[in-house]
Amino acid sequence: MGKSEAAEYILDCLNRCGEKAEWYEENDCEHPADYTFHAYIRSDQLKKLDQEERMQLYNEGMEVLSGLVIPLTKISVSLFEKILPYKIYDRLDWEMEKPVMLDRWLQFSQMARAINQIFIFEGAFFQNPICETLLRFDFDISEIKAYIKTIYQTISDIKPIVVYLDCSDVKDCVENVCRHRNGCWVNKMIDTYTCQGYARNNGLTGIDGYIACLERRRCIEREILNELPCAKLILNDSYKNHGEMRQSIDAFMKENM
Repeated sequence: MGKSEAAEYILDCLNRCGEKAEWYEENDCEHPADYTFHAYIRSDQLKKLDQEERMQLYNEGMEVLSGLVIPLTKISVSLFEKILPYKIYDRLDWEMEKPVMLDRWLQFSQMARAINQIFIFEGAFFQNPICETLLRFDFDISEIKAYIKTIYQTISDIKPIVVYLDCSDVKDCVENVCRHRNGCWVNKMIDTYTCQGYARNNGLTGIDGYIACLERRRCIEREILNELPCAKLILNDSYKNHGEMRQSIDAFMKENM
């Protein structure tokens, strides 16, 4: 059982209980608390573009803090390359990215409090923030913890619940995934993990480097998870026994909903 299967099963559990719920996958461009494939450009940077380009961005973008968040899927091909350097995740510097992302979580929290609906997020709370702070920027663990806890504090009023898929043997888990995915996917993940700050600073390459990155990420996630005062379910080695994992989710959801 992977993230998507677990999220889909949680959605099914909620629906069976008569709860109104919506599931957002990790790469959903309409995600209410994340900015997948979006860019952020400040007002002063917008002035460097010509009037027609600025008009297109204002038409498609959303004003956030002192700039615009722009969905990269909605701008013209001719403008795409000019905006790509401002992509949230991958390109944007942390001094700009951090406040924009925290504002996104704040806006989501305010919206979620106002409506009677449960939101299921796949990877948005742990995976994406830690991939940025650890893998891309290679921040100290104290800074990573502080960022995740700030996100948690921002949404604590809506009583978030964490379902965490853990694995006791990261290498075995990766090998299992590789057996079910094609080589292109595996190579993409290796490149994604080993071409960034943490891997480069620690000389991590290839499949072994990818596994080492995952092991470090897991270590930090478990530390943070243990310190968060929220309801949480840890599914150990969920890829080995789907039936047992479903039973654990059923019991957990009944207890916490």
